[in-house]
Amino acid sequence: MSILRNDTQVALNDLHRALQESADHYQYAADFLEGSAASDVCAKLVRERRGLAARVADAIRESGELPGEADRDLEAAEQIRQRFEALVEGDEVSAVVTHRLDAEGEFLAFLERDVRPLLGDTHSELLSESRKSVDHARELLGSLGAGGE
Repeated sequence: MSILRNDTQVALNDLHRALQESADHYQYAADFLEGSAASDVCAKLVRERRGLAARVADAIRESGELPGEADRDLEAAEQIRQRFEALVEGDEVSAVVTHRLDAEGEFLAFLERDVRPLLGDTHSELLSESRKSVDHARELLGSLGAGGE
């Protein structure tokens, strides 16, 4: 393991952290919405994102580095904000679905802005699967509609 990382290693580590954080947020949402169809959707997305994060972690290890960890304090603050917004809105499922859809948009922008230029063709499959995961999440969350229960 080197002290200095190359651009590819940095991009892979950033992608890994983003996937971990996304999975953690979906896990929180699944627990928060327990017993609803939205909870089941979130649990499915947890498994998908954790699987993808594991593949990115393998790519990081293959490059001679160790994968980083998500920022638990930042995640906790985001989850508190999400819960507060859901309580204020009154419709917890709708608020969480809206929040997760917004997060998917931010994740896709992150992929295009920060990851794609650095990974290029070297890890195009991971990038493609990450994009597909965003599309899949949007499809599943969109299927919940306003009711989501």
